[in-house]
Amino acid sequence: MRIKLLPFVSVVVSLLILVKLGLWQVERYYEKLDLEQTYTINSVSTVTQSQIHDSASSLSYKNIELTGKWLPEDSFFLNLKKHKGVIGMQVIMPLLLSSGAKVLVNRGWIKHNPDDKNNPLIYTPEKNVSISGMIRKMSNSYFMSNSPNSKRKMFVDIDALTASDRSLAKVVVFQTSNNVNDGLIRKWQVPSFKPMMHLGYAIMWFSFALILLLGALYMQFKEKGR
Repeated sequence: MRIKLLPFVSVVVSLLILVKLGLWQVERYYEKLDLEQTYTINSVSTVTQSQIHDSASSLSYKNIELTGKWLPEDSFFLNLKKHKGVIGMQVIMPLLLSSGAKVLVNRGWIKHNPDDKNNPLIYTPEKNVSISGMIRKMSNSYFMSNSPNSKRKMFVDIDALTASDRSLAKVVVFQTSNNVNDGLIRKWQVPSFKPMMHLGYAIMWFSFALILLLGALYMQFKEKGR
């Protein structure tokens, strides 16, 4: 049986790519499954303010109550965030705790026209406040980038922020309490991990690999029979 080099190499490379894509989706399936289980367990747990510097992964999706003073001068906005189809911003503001630690808090969403060059004015109490919230991960950067000199960001770069400020905890708290009438909306969506979606993608890529393999074998044996 003679094998043509170029078609053979093309098939092998394509098979490797398809199998690798399938395996990657299997990894994503188990990652999302772990996240889903973590959320189910942690969302009914509460941690204390003193635990804010624990491992970020162990704190994810746990509830917490914080008392401290807002630092509006270090706040920034997550741009182009939607609520019920309306474009606005999410307000990220550090809270200074009595221990000297700082915690980034997503205070909520506010409607804002993207063409408006002025940042929204947010009512911020000057005295100590007590809030409750859930420790959650922010959106990943993917292909987005942040403007270093702008108050408007596309994502929270927690690693860069904690590298420049050691007192800052490596978590973000999504505020859930509404004890101050500040005009912010805090109707956070329940995380949707969709592990089965990745399992479906894995089956698709493996199916493509199998079809390619069977097709290549068929063409090879068909040519041999001539």
